[in-house]
Amino acid sequence: MKQGLVYRIVKAAVLACATFCLVGCAILDGIFVVARDDWERNTGLRWPEERLSVSEYVFYDLGPGSARAVNTFLRVVGERADTGAFWELNPTTDLFEYLQLQQMNETLSESLAYSINSDGQIVGEARGRFQRIVSIWPSAESDPYTVDSTSPSFLLSVSEQGVAVGTSKSGGPVDPRFEVNSASRWDLASPSGWGSSSDIYTGRIDRDWAHMTVATDLTNARLENEIIVGYSINSRGGDERAWVRTRLRTGGGMPNRRFITTLEDRWRPQAVNDHGWIVGGSIDTGLGHFAKFDIERRPSRGYRPDTGRLLPLPSDVGERRGTMAYAVDNQDPPSIVGESRGRAVIWTEPAAIPFDLSRNAPEGWILHKAYGINNLGIIVGEGSFEGQIRAFLLSPFEFERY
Repeated sequence: MKQGLVYRIVKAAVLACATFCLVGCAILDGIFVVARDDWERNTGLRWPEERLSVSEYVFYDLGPGSARAVNTFLRVVGERADTGAFWELNPTTDLFEYLQLQQMNETLSESLAYSINSDGQIVGEARGRFQRIVSIWPSAESDPYTVDSTSPSFLLSVSEQGVAVGTSKSGGPVDPRFEVNSASRWDLASPSGWGSSSDIYTGRIDRDWAHMTVATDLTNARLENEIIVGYSINSRGGDERAWVRTRLRTGGGMPNRRFITTLEDRWRPQAVNDHGWIVGGSIDTGLGHFAKFDIERRPSRGYRPDTGRLLPLPSDVGERRGTMAYAVDNQDPPSIVGESRGRAVIWTEPAAIPFDLSRNAPEGWILHKAYGINNLGIIVGEGSFEGQIRAFLLSPFEFERY
């Protein structure tokens, strides 16, 4: 039986083809969609017309490690044995094959891949004994490169536009005893591979003290409608403050304006989708939350964009503590994945009771965290089997070879 999620995806893909005569990916009104022909050509599978029941998934064991993200074409990235990992479905064997991502050098022998877009660009970090730097893989087979080796820095997310966000070193009137990192934005298509970071909110809570700000995720919209979420840390008191930065059309021929909206203190946003849904959780109470950012209303004099009220994600038990949201799909309203009391869960809508994804795993498995979900509802994360941490993928479809 067709479900609403698949229907909306197919409808968006058909609209993309009809409007642009595309056989590929497109950004329509800031929303990322994918065409059916492009998906079939890239995966070697038939387009999934029907999904299983709402609570049923096909389980894939990806082997040792942790899966952090999955793109539209079923490419997965994460970590295995302290090294960046890549998995891709072989349609002939119906198994996900593992590839170790290339290392930066012998000194930076550890790495972690956090995000991958539909073009196969991968971002993350490379680590050594005394270093932690940005690592960018143009593709799974490419050697990585970095853009800042002077301070602890990393990239957490890359959009379909090839723009990545994270943190890097910044200047300013601060105490030289402390490292100072600011949330930054990189355009991977720029000639140097390093875009300007000057337009990102620095988020100083106290200008007299060193700080660190991190951009955790961004939408797929072009620059003029881009939304970036992140958080700031005050090094003196350890206080944190979540924030949202956006550019919105002002109308009347006026240039787009940048807006910074602060959210709750001691709260950390993890993800945002193209409709403005933001998810994350409190670092004190262990409560997952969601909010809806107002992306429809045009700013006017005296108006600042409204993120709406942070609302707690429901729990499957009376006690809501121990929940965290890590990722959100591109629907409106969205499905959200994360963890609840040590189990990987999905909220099929923000106000829905979470479903324990371990129910779809083989006997002996426990799925602990769901880190990523793509536009088809395919979920990746980490679990355990016989005491070993292993990566998993859950598909709401049975894949069929093309």
